[in-house]
Amino acid sequence: MRPQDIQSFEEARSRAYDLLGDVRDLLGADFAPGTVPTGLAGAALAEALRHIDAAEDALDRAGLG
Repeated sequence: MRPQDIQSFEEARSRAYDLLGDVRDLLGADFAPGTVPTGLAGAALAEALRHIDAAEDALDRAGLG
């Protein structure tokens, strides 16, 4: 693997982290600060956040150093 390939991968990985953070923020933006949604909305939000966490964990495992 060439050094520029590693740099490109790390840049893409960093951008993916940023985008996942943006999605996390966007999901919480529909609810009043300090509140937690209930019912189906709460379950859907919790599941979406678990998937974001899993994606971040996968990015951690894919890290090159």
